[in-house]
Amino acid sequence: MLYMENNNTNLAGRPRLPLEEKRKARSIKMSDQEWEKIQNQAAKKAVNVSKYIRETLLKGDS
Repeated sequence: MLYMENNNTNLAGRPRLPLEEKRKARSIKMSDQEWEKIQNQAAKKAVNVSKYIRETLLKGDS
């Protein structure tokens, strides 16, 4: 077996994000009706639910 050094030039796939851009899974509680409304709003904007929630919540925090 050939040993390869662990550096980014030998890795396949998408480049790693800088630490300040990495995202972690978070958990919130909501009703099924609230979740459905969020899903519908995200679909109208043609974005996934996570992106819709981030953009909506962070709109005023510039």
